[in-house]
Amino acid sequence: MITVMENYDLVVSAGDSFVTAFQFNLNGYNLTGGEKITFNIKAHIDDVSPVISTLCGIDKVNNVITAYVSADEMKNLLAGNYFYDVFMVTPTGFKMSLIYSQRFIIEGVCHNV
Repeated sequence: MITVMENYDLVVSAGDSFVTAFQFNLNGYNLTGGEKITFNIKAHIDDVSPVISTLCGIDKVNNVITAYVSADEMKNLLAGNYFYDVFMVTPTGFKMSLIYSQRFIIEGVCHNV
């Protein structure tokens, strides 16, 4: 289960696959598919390196970015509070944070799959 809070905080179940999509809306910029967009999860907001970083899928027709993290990767994260952000590098080398650091909360569950 994934819950997106009003302020972009995400709440997910421990050990589940994670997938979410974001509508891209940046003052008339349309995604070309040539961008490199990453979804990054950090243990602490000021960490230099993420504990998970995954390349996002890009739907250039609908201007949608999709982040996916497998259950195998997610099972390495214990229940608790983390932070995520979404970062883009355009084909011309322009770098931009699309979503600033937000909380990524992993809730413990009773099942063990």
